[in-house]
Amino acid sequence: MAWGGFETSEFKQQSRMFSDLLEREGRLFSRLEVNHRNHFDLALDLGDRTTVLDQAVSALVDSTNGV
Repeated sequence: MAWGGFETSEFKQQSRMFSDLLEREGRLFSRLEVNHRNHFDLALDLGDRTTVLDQAVSALVDSTNGV
């Protein structure tokens, strides 16, 4: 679960609540607040290996490879 650091407090709270729910159900792998980004920027970060989000997603995929 990822959200941007530039999100509104309500959006951050919603993301945290949803990630808490996923965690309680054993479905959350990780959560990440990406500084200096919003939810529009985060989509642009995917596929750019220099970004924190892309690196986190790549690590997650690598860790679940073969599961």
